[in-house]
Amino acid sequence: MSEFNKSIDIIAKNVDKLEIIEKVVKEIHIKISKTDEKVKAME
Repeated sequence: MSEFNKSIDIIAKNVDKLEIIEKVVKEIHIKISKTDEKVKAME
């Protein structure tokens, strides 16, 4: 494997990690907003 291919492979793996992190962050965001709605409804 050339250095160029190695760097592309590393970038691809990091992009995958970023996409996973984005999904998790979105899910957490949704959960927080749902919790906020429940709290407001209780008040």
